[in-house]
Parts: sequence; structure tokens; C-alpha cells
Amino acid sequence: MRPRRAANPDAPKYNADGRLIPPADYRDWVFLSSGAGQELLRMPWHGGRPHVRQRIYAASSLFAPRAAYAEFKRRGVWPDKTVLMLENYGAKSKGSINRLGRFQTSSWASRPT
Repeated sequence: MRPRRAANPDAPKYNADGRLIPPADYRDWVFLSSGAGQELLRMPWHGGRPHVRQRIYAASSLFAPRAAYAEFKRRGVWPDKTVLMLENYGAKSKGSINRLGRFQTSSWASRPT
């Protein structure tokens, strides 16, 4: 008889409606990457048609569970059902001490990827 595998504590978890529950402790995970100064176009929809195009400047951070990252380093592929967490932030170029470039502002979306 095969030994039973331990449950993966980083496996995705879902609520009663089948929606993915974002992990609460992802900031303790491995920080993988960040992006700054990304320029995005948002086109809000109004009455079935694009309304007004807006330029949005964004920053982001990407996190991975420690065990999944260790496995990725060892094998070169992510384990099945690995959840990566992507935080998105607004970005500004004018602030109290900032005179050049952009800096991250408040979070406007965090989502598992």
C-alpha cells in the first residue's frame, strides 16, 4: 500500500459559491517580482459600448508559496495547482518628496493568478 501524501497547505481553497479564496498569508510567501511604471488603458463599458478611455499607471508585486517555489527551483516547473498572488497598485508621479519617476500608491486589486 502506498503511503498517503500529506495535504498541500498551499492548495487553492474555494468558498461555497466555488470562488477562489485569496490566501491571507501571501505576504509571507517568496517575493518573485515587481513591476513599476506600467501604463494600462482602461475602457469602462457604458450601455454596451466603451465609454471613456483612461490611462492608468500601475505597479505590481508577485508572490509564490515557499514550498512551490522550492519545487520550481528544483524541477523547473511549478507544482500542479500552485497559486501565485499578484498585487496591483496605482502609481503616481507627484508626491511630497518624489520629483522624478513613479511610486506605488494604494492597492486597487490583489488576485490569485
